Amino acid sequence: MLFQVGIKLSENIMACSTSYILLCGIWCIGVLALHVTAKECIDNQLGLDYDGTVSTTDTGRTCQQWSETYPHSHQLTEKLGDQQNYCRNADNEPFGPWCYTTDAATRWEYCTVPHCDSYDNSPKPEQNCRMDQQGKNYTGTISKTRFGNTCQPWSSLTPYTHRFSVKMEDHENYCRNPDNEEYGPWCYTTNPDVRWEFCDIPYC
Repeated sequence: MLFQVGIKLSENIMACSTSYILLCGIWCIGVLALHVTAKECIDNQLGLDYDGTVSTTDTGRTCQQWSETYPHSHQLTEKLGDQQNYCRNADNEPFGPWCYTTDAATRWEYCTVPHCDSYDNSPKPEQNCRMDQQGKNYTGTISKTRFGNTCQPWSSLTPYTHRFSVKMEDHENYCRNPDNEEYGPWCYTTNPDVRWEFCDIPYC
C-alpha cells in the first residue's frame, strides 16, 4: 500500500503532488480535489466565481437551501442544488452573490461577501485621514456629513434600510466607503429628508 497508517492527509497530498501521482491514480486526484480551499471573497462586484460559505443576507436573514423550493419556488435547483444554502450569483445579478431567504415575506436578498483586497481581518491602526479620493483606508471616527447631518449607525436600518448592516456593523456610525464610491467616505444620515451624503475627510 502506498500510504502508511498514521500519515497525515497533507503529507499524502504532498506525495500525490509529486511523481507518486502516477501510482496514486484516481484516488489521489480525489484527495487533491478535496484539498482545494473554497474562495471566501470576491475579486469584483459580480462575484461570479465565489464559492465560499456565507449563508446570510445583508439584513441577517438565513438563506434558503438551493435544493429546496420552499418557501420560495425557483428554477435553480438543478444548477445550484449541491451548493447548500450558500450565497451565489448564478444569474449575473449586478450587485453580486445573493440567495433566496427562509423568510416567506422576503423572496431574495443580496449577501455581504468581502472583497479579496480587503479580506485580511487582522487589526489595523486607526487612520484618521484618507490616502486618496476614495479613502477606502479611512478608519477614523468622523460621524457627520459634509453638510452637518449625523450619520446613521451602520447596524441600524432606521430611518433608512440598506444592505450594509451586517458587513459594517462594527463601524458604529463612522463615515466609510464600503461600496467604492468615487468621491470617498460617506454615510446614511439620521435626517429623514436626506438618505446619504459624503463626509469631509481630510487627506493625509
